[in-house]
Order: sequence, then C-alpha cells, then structure tokens
Amino acid sequence: MFERGKMRWADFAKMFQVVVDDYGVNDERAKKLLYLSITGQSSRLVIASMEPTRADMAGLTFRQYMDRMGQKFTPAAESLQMEAEYRSRRQGKKEDVQNYINAKHELFQYAFPDAPARAVEEFYRETTEGFVNRYVR
Repeated sequence: MFERGKMRWADFAKMFQVVVDDYGVNDERAKKLLYLSITGQSSRLVIASMEPTRADMAGLTFRQYMDRMGQKFTPAAESLQMEAEYRSRRQGKKEDVQNYINAKHELFQYAFPDAPARAVEEFYRETTEGFVNRYVR
C-alpha cells in the first residue's frame, strides 16, 4: 500500500513491479491493483482521475499507467529538493564510508532519475568531496 508522505513513490513502484512480475499479473489487473493500492484521503484525491477503466487510462500499458501515476507523486519541485539534499549530503564524523556512499548514491538516483552515463563522473566528484577523512578523499 502507498500513502503519500509515508513512503517514496520510487521505492513503492519498484516493490510493486517485482510483485507484478513474480506473479505474472496482466496489465489490466496490475493497473487495477495499483489503483487500489493507493491509500489515504489526500493520496486518493491525487489519483481521482486515474481510474483504470476510464477510456483515457484503458489504452495505457501497465508501465505507462504506473509512470503517469508516479508523475502525480514525484513532481518537479520534489526533484529540485532531492537535488539540493544530494548536493549538501556529506559524510558524518562517525559514519562508515560505505554507508555514506550508499546514501549519497540513493540521493543521486532520486535527484537525477534519468541521468546519462557521463553523470557517474559528477557523482564520483560530489561523493569524494563529501568524505570527512582527507586521505580517503
């Protein structure tokens, strides 16, 4: 179940896709299940126009439907916020290097979901600048 503010859409979408794939759910049923998996009054209002049997939704594949729904829960303003959080993230004084790198990479993926391969260089630079220990840096 997904409720806005309690979970990130990207995390929920990945888990939902795994279940759909593992159980071999067809597109029509997957769209209905996704629609019914959204809980909370404010979340339901956001997707009120996305009932899967509506003519404009019926023609979409499950992947297209999920992407369109995801746009409702991950607006551009949130992406800007994630980018700011990503850029300001630094390793804590007692934080393990691997934990820092994992957290920084997750923020990178949320801030730049469609990043090209060359963006890895930018991620590497940003991440190494955030290391506390200058020798590790």
